[in-house]
Amino acid sequence: MIDWELNEEQQAIQDAARKFAQSEIAPLARDVDLGDLDFPEPLLGKMAAQGYFGMGIGQEHGGLGLDTLSMGLVTEQFCHASLAMGSILQRNWLCGHILQTFGTPAQKARWLPGMSSGADQSCTSGTEPEAGSDAANIKTTARLDGAHYVVNGSKQYMHDGLSNTANLSFRRYRGTAFGADGALPNRYFTELQVTPIKSYTYAPTGDQGTQFFY
Repeated sequence: MIDWELNEEQQAIQDAARKFAQSEIAPLARDVDLGDLDFPEPLLGKMAAQGYFGMGIGQEHGGLGLDTLSMGLVTEQFCHASLAMGSILQRNWLCGHILQTFGTPAQKARWLPGMSSGADQSCTSGTEPEAGSDAANIKTTARLDGAHYVVNGSKQYMHDGLSNTANLSFRRYRGTAFGADGALPNRYFTELQVTPIKSYTYAPTGDQGTQFFY
C-alpha cells in the first residue's frame, strides 16, 4: 500500500515555502501580473538566500539535494502565490539537472555552484521554428572543427533567453546524436544573435527570445 502522507522533512519544506510565498511573493503578484511592477530583482536574492535555486542540485555543488517531490511542494506554494514569479524556479532546475546528470566534471565545477547560489541564471534552448518542442526533429547542428564546435541553426521561445548568464542549447551532432555543450554564456559565441519576442509570454517576470547561430 502506498503511503501518500508527507514525512516530517517534506512537511517542513512545504511549510517554509508557503510562509515565504505568502510573505514575499503574494504581495507583489497583482502588480507584476498587471505590468505595474518590473521584474522584482530583490526577490531573487531572497530566494537564493533560502537555497531555492539549488534545491535539485547536489550538496557537493552547493545545492540542497532535495528530491523531486520536495521540489514540487515548493513550486506548488510559489505558483499558488504567483504563477509568474513561481516560474522563476525553473530557470536553474532544468539546466542544472541536465548538467548534473550528463555534464563533464569541469562543466559541473564551473556552473553548478553558481546555479545553486543564484549567481548564475540559466535557460535551456530546445524549441525551434520548424520542430517546436519535438526534440527528435531539431535542425540545429554542431560540427567538431579542431578544438571547437561550429554551430548552425536557431532556437525560439527561449524563456529568460535574454537575461540569462548561462545557456544550455541542444544541437544535432553527427546526424543522429544530440549534443549539448553544457552551459555557455551567450558572450562565448562570437556569431550569436539573440532577439527579444514581445508578443508572447506566459510570465511577466521572464523574457522570451529567439537565438540565431551563424
